[in-house]
Amino acid sequence: MSIKGTFSDFSLPEVFQFLEQGQKTGLLKLRETPDDRSAHPIVHFVWFYQGRIVAAADRADRRGLVKMLEKRGWITERAAEKIFAIYSTPTPMGLCLKAHGLIHPEQLHQLFYGQVIRQVCDLFQLQTGQFIFDPDANLPMAEMTGLSQPAVEVTLTALRSLKDWRALTEKLPLPDSALVSVTQGQPSMKLVAKEWQVWEFVNGNTPISTIAKQLRLPVDEVIRIAFRLIVVNLAEEVPVPFIEFEPVTEDFTLPDRAMFVQSEESMEESMEESMQRTDKVPVSQSFLKSLVGFLKTKV
Repeated sequence: MSIKGTFSDFSLPEVFQFLEQGQKTGLLKLRETPDDRSAHPIVHFVWFYQGRIVAAADRADRRGLVKMLEKRGWITERAAEKIFAIYSTPTPMGLCLKAHGLIHPEQLHQLFYGQVIRQVCDLFQLQTGQFIFDPDANLPMAEMTGLSQPAVEVTLTALRSLKDWRALTEKLPLPDSALVSVTQGQPSMKLVAKEWQVWEFVNGNTPISTIAKQLRLPVDEVIRIAFRLIVVNLAEEVPVPFIEFEPVTEDFTLPDRAMFVQSEESMEESMEESMQRTDKVPVSQSFLKSLVGFLKTKV
């Protein structure tokens, strides 16, 4: 059964999260709506195998990987296709070339990073368009390096380097909400230093704005880190618990105003005693009487 929707309904990180949790296999097509309505929509392709991303391309002819190999000067497109044709059983292109010693393991990792990580990172900036997941699509061996990575790990890597967050603005957690862990114990996923710092406050009680103050980081940065923890299934956003105070049941009445009013004689005596007790500097009697007279007018 195919799955489809729009980016206004679900962000790409949410789609990736769903496909990994369901361990889906198939092809995710992303149709980008161009600003110029007369232009043809741009289509991107991301292939999944049991929730892991195995390849990505911006072309439908399944020649993206050999073009990348040729552009890097590692092997010609014609030679790569000849080697690939030798195999009678379905084998990813990258593993075919590695088996013949034409590319090294490190080059294989570089290919996967350039083909998958970089392309997916750009896709996270899409603000308008549609997506459709086809579970019946065949895996493109000619586009595959033979390497794969869980969808949420690709998401985490891509979001760390994302510059334009406008497409995800409405999906970000609120600064007055908190985070609660949805995993047992410490995360097994590799986190960077600031992600670990925010993780220490994933207790369901501390607002994101308070976390930012504690860590001395901009609130926007902590919000984005919190979003990363959410979309990789480590935490979820929750409202901060509201603390209700018990009402005061004991009767309370203000004292009579007369209790605060002193007679003129007692006020003058108390002023004299106070001035003598707290200040050793002589005070003129005329100044003291003027001060008492002024205070009388205020009672």
